[in-house]
Amino acid sequence: MVPPWLFFSIFAGWALYLAVAVGMATGREKAYPPALVLSIATLAVSLSQPEHYSLADAGPTLASLTFVAGSLLQVGVIFFITSFLILRRRQSSARAIPVQR
Repeated sequence: MVPPWLFFSIFAGWALYLAVAVGMATGREKAYPPALVLSIATLAVSLSQPEHYSLADAGPTLASLTFVAGSLLQVGVIFFITSFLILRRRQSSARAIPVQR
């Protein structure tokens, strides 16, 4: 049986991911920083579990492939959202500085 605290924490994570996904799908740029935080938190929690490494040591099973694919996707999300936010900041700061000729 799943402990209640674990069930509610997973449910809260799903609700946050759903809210961020809806925000990103509707084009709201304010959804990108929470998506970055959620991706970092998910990766940190997932990589800190020794059970996940025992799955990977067992060989190429569906569970181990899911763990590896999920971890790679989280790294990709972190990379691309960070890149997007840095580029967006550079563009906005470039527009804010008037060019003197």
